[in-house]
Amino acid sequence: MNVSEKRLSVLAADSPEAFLRLTGVMARRGFRLRGMSLAKTMHPGVVRYTLVFPGDDGAAERAVLNLRKVVDVLRVEDVSGEAFRERWVALIRCACRACDVPETLPLRVLEEDADSVLFEASGDRETVESCISAMASFGIGDVIRGGPFVMPLAPGTEPPV
Repeated sequence: MNVSEKRLSVLAADSPEAFLRLTGVMARRGFRLRGMSLAKTMHPGVVRYTLVFPGDDGAAERAVLNLRKVVDVLRVEDVSGEAFRERWVALIRCACRACDVPETLPLRVLEEDADSVLFEASGDRETVESCISAMASFGIGDVIRGGPFVMPLAPGTEPPV
């Protein structure tokens, strides 16, 4: 299999120590993270990390095995398959007016003042990146990107903590 991007969903304790242990294991084992998101779950004291790194199925298996050894990790799952939905988000501040931006771009206006507009772009990574590229001609002042955020497609398919 060609090297591609792998995604892991990690449920862990909500603590700075857990974050350091989790990222430390990935760094020590030579996994270069290309993306990482952190979000609270519905369970108090439990957070979900989504990790993106280059690798094949073997690399994902090694990462899962290594992360399961981390004391603060409750569950690790390879979510690189098709049973999951992935979303990315970007906040883009541009020196323009909202009416100047083509309506064909999937952007939402969050705030507009005399000097700039704050847009939100969300979707798959390619959609968000193409929105950022398209907005470059309008004078981007700042961009903040987040993601990936991954969720199972069917409700109830996520195993309990």
